[in-house]
Amino acid sequence: MKKKIALGAAYFAPFIAFAAGPNFIGVLQTIKDIFDVLIPFLITLAVLYFIYGVVRYILTQNDETAQKEARNIMINGVIALFVIVSVWGLVNVLITTFGLETSIPPSPAVPSL
Repeated sequence: MKKKIALGAAYFAPFIAFAAGPNFIGVLQTIKDIFDVLIPFLITLAVLYFIYGVVRYILTQNDETAQKEARNIMINGVIALFVIVSVWGLVNVLITTFGLETSIPPSPAVPSL
């Protein structure tokens, strides 16, 4: 078991070393780019999950156990939204702290048809 952990650490050591060097800002920028694509999609999924719980809660007015399940779905949807927005905010705080907002080149304009 210790041998596998040591091999895994040796495998990822160059990535960690490059992240700690002058390329650290580039790594943060890549993380931000990934989150910029994923966050709207994940927020949409969390909102849809919450709405699904609300609909189930409304449709199961007479069944107490089904309402508890629907309530848990709604709570999980709200928790998912909180986590997603918190991670998004944390990444934006890191980007602002390291001054990456000024080093991002503007995106090219899309020609209109």
